[in-house]
Amino acid sequence: MKRVAASLLAVIALACGGAETVSTRPLTEGGTYDLTSIDGTALPFPTDLTEAITSGSLALDADTHAWSMDEQRSRFGQPFSSLTLSGSYTLSGNILTLTVPMGGSLAGSYALQTITVPRYGRTFLFTRR
Repeated sequence: MKRVAASLLAVIALACGGAETVSTRPLTEGGTYDLTSIDGTALPFPTDLTEAITSGSLALDADTHAWSMDEQRSRFGQPFSSLTLSGSYTLSGNILTLTVPMGGSLAGSYALQTITVPRYGRTFLFTRR
């Protein structure tokens, strides 16, 4: 009986010892984040009576610390313009600083699956794809 119990414990220990825990947490901040809201309002976000921001994304390259952001707008419901910005970034704790080559920077925050960036006096929320 003792042998059976010892064998059973050994089998259980082997089965449990080989199990791996898979984390859904990203290994780095790198990746693509979609613009999901502006000031808590889902897209499209009206900027005036005729124009709206319809989509956008922020891509971070964790290897080179480069970033690019694009934004699409519509006017009277039709695609109107596209804007792309790019530069380098630094991450210190949860403070993400986006710097553009011509000077200037945007300081936002990074929290695993989301990035918040102030633009145009508003708060842009990007969520990891």
